[in-house]
Order: sequence, then C-alpha cells, then structure tokens
Amino acid sequence: MAVEMLPPLRKLVIIEENLLLSMANNPVLVKEFDFLKPLVGQQAARQGCGGCGNATPQRATVLTAAKQAIANMGDDRKRQLKKLLNAKQARVTYKMGNRIIERTF
Repeated sequence: MAVEMLPPLRKLVIIEENLLLSMANNPVLVKEFDFLKPLVGQQAARQGCGGCGNATPQRATVLTAAKQAIANMGDDRKRQLKKLLNAKQARVTYKMGNRIIERTF
C-alpha cells in the first residue's frame, strides 16, 4: 500500500507580484479567482534601463487591484486560496492612496 506524502503547510505565504503572475498562468486558478484574469499574459518585470516606463503605472494598477480583491474576499474564499497555496496564513500588502495596507489572513 503506497502512502502519498503531502508537503508540509507553509506558515506564511506573502502574496506579491511574482506569485500573482505565476497564479495567473494556472488556468485552474484563473477560472476560480476572477481577479487573476487581467494578469493573464503579463510577465514579470525585467531588469533594464527603464527609459520609457510606460507600462509601469498600468502594471501597478492591475497588480494593486488584484491585491485589493484578495484582501476583500470572504473568509471562505480566503480559506480556499490558502489551501491552494498550501499555507496556514497568507499576507497581501498594497498601497491605497498614501497608505500602505497589510492584511494577514
């Protein structure tokens, strides 16, 4: 009889840009969480001269909207997200106006 070992739960997962972008590449997660749809096709920021910077404000707006959507989800949806992330807790940080908001759930 084979026993499948489950990976241990991570204590805390920080939901940041790269994690959101990798989640947006998973069709199952995109179907489950609508806030990921605008992130589909986005790529992680690249190093470079940053001369034009045209995409930066749009990118920041989309990522902030996704983080706000996570923070405003109901408890059941947050539990589901934590389960999919294999985490006991998750933290999302975003800027709202001049304030930095941090939510741990």
